[in-house]
Amino acid sequence: REAQAKESITAKHEQAESLAGDEADGVEVQAAQPVLRQGPKVGRNEKCPCGSGKK
Repeated sequence: REAQAKESITAKHEQAESLAGDEADGVEVQAAQPVLRQGPKVGRNEKCPCGSGKK
């Protein structure tokens, strides 16, 4: 019974390796770029730039 369980686990492990093995080789990962603000920074106590007067 233990031998059967070991064979099953080994087979599943080999199958998982074959599924994920070659796919990641051709993928290039790009570093995340920071968001660039279009307008000036709105201060903490300044009114909302949209004109609503809230904030």
